Amino acid sequence: MKNIRQCFRAKKSEENTSPFSEYVLQLQRRTADYLNSKARHLTAAQLKVLLVCFCMIAGGLCCYIALKPIIYGNGPPSRTHKTYGERVNPPRNSDKK
Repeated sequence: MKNIRQCFRAKKSEENTSPFSEYVLQLQRRTADYLNSKARHLTAAQLKVLLVCFCMIAGGLCCYIALKPIIYGNGPPSRTHKTYGERVNPPRNSDKK
């Protein structure tokens, strides 16, 4: 039975990839290697704490993005548009041709 790396290598060799996709894959590999080298010295407990912190920050950001339209309606009160009854001045250079 093939292991995972052999399956990915076989799949990659079958595909016709563009130079851009090759560059992105190379960049992903370099980034993953760099992050692995930085995280190699951390203990399992430290990694779990970092994971919990990341999940709390990402979850809080997602909740903020999801609840912002509900809380503010069409946007914060300071950024609301003028009402239809107010006169809107034309741009200064609108009479020039």
